Amino acid sequence: MRFYRANQAVMDKASMLYNRFKNAFLVGEGEEVVSANFLRSLLEEKEREEAQRAEHCREKLRREELLQEVKRRMGQVKERRRTDGGGGEEDEEKTEVDSS
Repeated sequence: MRFYRANQAVMDKASMLYNRFKNAFLVGEGEEVVSANFLRSLLEEKEREEAQRAEHCREKLRREELLQEVKRRMGQVKERRRTDGGGGEEDEEKTEVDSS
């Protein structure tokens, strides 16, 4: 059995599954020990974990989009400062108000 030191939850889950299957095959009642309820609970847990991963990915995309928008607006402010000759403090304040 491998040890996943980076994640305690993975270690616990792997240990639980290893021991359950080991006992099931050593006892010889594999089909009775691994019940439908157990398999259903594993499936539900997997679906919950997948939903959490999907939500995490959506949040990451939102953050990246926000970062890109901030970079774009900062580029616009810098461009205005260059074209106005450096007197763009009012433009910066307008940009801050627009983003609110």
